[in-house]
Amino acid sequence: MQFDPKTHLEENEIYLEKPEPSFGLANEMFQVVDKNREHVLPWLEWGATNKTKTPEDSFMFMVRADQKWKENKGFEYLIHLKETKEIIGGIGASHTDSERSHKIEIGYWLAKPFCGKGYMQKAVRLIEKEFSALGVIRFVIRNDVENIPSAKTAKALGYHFEGIARKDKWNNYLKSYRDMNVWSKIME
Repeated sequence: MQFDPKTHLEENEIYLEKPEPSFGLANEMFQVVDKNREHVLPWLEWGATNKTKTPEDSFMFMVRADQKWKENKGFEYLIHLKETKEIIGGIGASHTDSERSHKIEIGYWLAKPFCGKGYMQKAVRLIEKEFSALGVIRFVIRNDVENIPSAKTAKALGYHFEGIARKDKWNNYLKSYRDMNVWSKIME
């Protein structure tokens, strides 16, 4: 199934925008990542200094994200505050099915100063609305069992806790296999 999601989604306080590769945007994104390394680690390994060292690394992320978008495999958005236009996080939707893509997995992160204000719930709802309109009925969120804020977000959004995928993902930063919570929401 081919998706053709909008590159710009918005609601009252935030908007999501596909990151078009540019060095200016890459520098802005890098600054947000650099200020939030301790906050996103250990859950998101790209926050490690050996993964995202320079604005050029953020630029290459945008180039890869653009390619995945063109290949219909993943759809990355930066989350911006409407009032200031500043980047406050990121959210992505990906799928692996080729024939009948009725499901996507959502991944997200938010800069620490913007946590606990409902912005991520709004961002996820924008993704749900857009991809539901494109025929997706199953939405999945996976988070490390120790990443309590991510689990709270899934629960607050009405996702059903399906269980724990034991030793599901290798984490280079923690040097261990990690158990992952699996959450889902069905929208028909």
